[in-house]
Amino acid sequence: MADEQPKSTYVILPENPIKNLTVAEMYDKEKYDLSTMEEGDVFTMLNATRNGLTEQEVNERFQKFGHNRLEHKETSAIMQFLLFMWNPLSWVMEAAAIVAIVASNGGGQPPDWEDFVGIILLLLANSIIGFVEQRNAGNAVKALMASLA
Repeated sequence: MADEQPKSTYVILPENPIKNLTVAEMYDKEKYDLSTMEEGDVFTMLNATRNGLTEQEVNERFQKFGHNRLEHKETSAIMQFLLFMWNPLSWVMEAAAIVAIVASNGGGQPPDWEDFVGIILLLLANSIIGFVEQRNAGNAVKALMASLA
């Protein structure tokens, strides 16, 4: 599987008569931005016409490129939650919690835990709210994708 070659296809480019491109190269906006090309050049490059593809061309492209689907990688809920604690605001809050414990532990006095616990609770509340909002948005997108399928 690691030795698998990227899929490629021959295309006719406006600046170069025929060139073999991988699928990734063909859709790389830095190399070939189809949205800025002339309409005729796009049809030429994609070897298509305004009327679409024939049944045979559809089958050939299906064999070459596969299904027209977006890859979706599911992330665990725990990892998503922990990622909400990995941002600059959370770093500042974590540093403030550590400073609150270190600074209050002077003169042989026991640590003052109220500030530390308060900051940690704010950090957790921020992460929980963000996590719940993202999950709700993700569920809405999944429902929309399911209705379109």
